[in-house]
Amino acid sequence: MFLAQSTIPAPYPGSGGEFPEIGNGIKGILDYLVSPQVQQDFFWLKIVFIIVSVLFLFAIIYFLTKSDYLTWAIAEDAKNFLSPKSVAKKKIEKQWEKVKREIGKAEIDAQWKLALIDGLEIFNEGLRQSGFVGKTLRERVGAISVEKMPEKDELMGVLPTCENIISDPGYFVSKKNTEKIIEIFENILKKLEVF
Repeated sequence: MFLAQSTIPAPYPGSGGEFPEIGNGIKGILDYLVSPQVQQDFFWLKIVFIIVSVLFLFAIIYFLTKSDYLTWAIAEDAKNFLSPKSVAKKKIEKQWEKVKREIGKAEIDAQWKLALIDGLEIFNEGLRQSGFVGKTLRERVGAISVEKMPEKDELMGVLPTCENIISDPGYFVSKKNTEKIIEIFENILKKLEVF
């Protein structure tokens, strides 16, 4: 017959078990740290740390009031809560602002043509999200009535330029013409409340 072995938990350090010196050492350190002598020795150090902490607290409050962080963090959330925009609209708006910045700082035609192509893609996506059907941008624009989009003729006039830029890398378009096309796209997107 086998006798069941009883499992006895190992003693904790300092309880007189295998490692009494470790338990005694820890107990000695704790006794030293809470002793009245140490508390008295570090009293001035505590005062200094309290003063420094209060100064840092005032500095944080001061810089928070001087910066736009609170406005950005709190007011922006409140504004979004009171008049929510969909995530898709915010994304399109950010992308559109990026396109406008790129055109503004572009110095050669390749740069503003790339920005115009990006703008064309955003415009196409904005129309698609607004519910205009069609596989291509031209089909979507063609399906829109002039009553719904008074700028339709103007838009149809600039679409060939956009198509030429995409199909012919050597096609030249001026920065002024690029900005005009982007302005037409932006006006339509705003009227359609895409952003």
